[in-house]
Amino acid sequence: MEYLWFAVVFGGPIVLGAILAFGLMKRRRLTEREKQASKEATRKLYRSDD
Repeated sequence: MEYLWFAVVFGGPIVLGAILAFGLMKRRRLTEREKQASKEATRKLYRSDD
């Protein structure tokens, strides 16, 4: 039973950290063209509210 708690208390955060690190590394970045299109779409939305 002590081994189970050891695994949960010490192994859990390590596994969680590894999953978070993997997710951050695999996150897709926007290209310059996509960034520009996003900015332009935002400008259009704000202009349409006037």
